[in-house]
Amino acid sequence: MKKEEDKKIAAINAIKFNTKMYNLTALVVVFTLMLIIVNSVTSLVNYIPKYSIIALLSIVSVLVVINYYLSKKVALNSIEHMQDYEKEVNKLLIAMEKEMDTQKLKQEQLEAMSLKDELTGLHNRHGFMPLAKQYLKTLKRDKSIAYIFYADIDNMKRINDTYGHHEGDSVIKTVSDILQDLYSGSDLIARIGNDEFVILTVGSTESGVELINSRLQKKFDEANSAAGKEYTISISYGVAKYNPEGPCSIEDLLTRSEKSMHEQKKGKQNT
Repeated sequence: MKKEEDKKIAAINAIKFNTKMYNLTALVVVFTLMLIIVNSVTSLVNYIPKYSIIALLSIVSVLVVINYYLSKKVALNSIEHMQDYEKEVNKLLIAMEKEMDTQKLKQEQLEAMSLKDELTGLHNRHGFMPLAKQYLKTLKRDKSIAYIFYADIDNMKRINDTYGHHEGDSVIKTVSDILQDLYSGSDLIARIGNDEFVILTVGSTESGVELINSRLQKKFDEANSAAGKEYTISISYGVAKYNPEGPCSIEDLLTRSEKSMHEQKKGKQNT
């Protein structure tokens, strides 16, 4: 900012200096012309009345004063116009900066929206995948075990067809709330499909997984009892284990856990 102010002061000083030089040059030119005129008419001086010479000198002096006044006025106008121009430029720059900030904020909001599920507020598939890959890198480095749960809401199509999609959205929100209440903040939860959820839980043990499964069933029993709907909310899920001794990709984990989920769902349909 200081550099910009220095540039402005330098420009104004330059205009003032140029004006002074212009006035000085004008005076020198006028004085030189006077000498030439006087030298040319020396022989006539004795024949010209003194008042005529005084009048000529007065006219020249007036012209010099007028020239100085006009030059000064032009210089001041130039400085004023430059200052006005700088003000307009500064206003434009400020407006551009505000617009850029606004656009940046909108872009960040759009990026955040593109990574989040609008209905539940959870990560969607686009938000989940890069985070999950980063989780696996950390797990591999720290030689930590993790589990991934792949859950699918049972009878979702029948609920939508019978009670409407608004009721279906309510079921999805209920399942989301149960999962977020059950798992810790360090676990990565996402809605990756219409009625599909995944949870990447870090630091769990097999006994811990079994405990979560029992608590999960209890949560759904409580929700169904409180809702008193004509249908019950339930999920089918599969689990896959990440072992740092034999690391695999997040895509492999999803495939294995989804396959396990379908096997459980098929078992329910056969009973």
